[in-house]
Amino acid sequence: MGNKATFGADNLRRWNTAASSRPAELAEQFGALLWGNLMVGLLLGIAERPTDRKAAARARETTATFLQLHEPTPNATTRRRRR
Repeated sequence: MGNKATFGADNLRRWNTAASSRPAELAEQFGALLWGNLMVGLLLGIAERPTDRKAAARARETTATFLQLHEPTPNATTRRRRR
């Protein structure tokens, strides 16, 4: 998670360019990562509601995972053009 602080402006611009073409898909994926099976468990009464601290930790972990999954590589644009 610590390397996300050094994500950098260039990487952020590349990520924004790639993400802007599919925001609904990315939002759905983030939601799935964040909630997992928790929502179903809560609705069925088989899971306990997370504390504020646990919910915040889950959100941080989800964000880090999501950024790792979608972190642009320096040559991502180049590779797409070659295919």
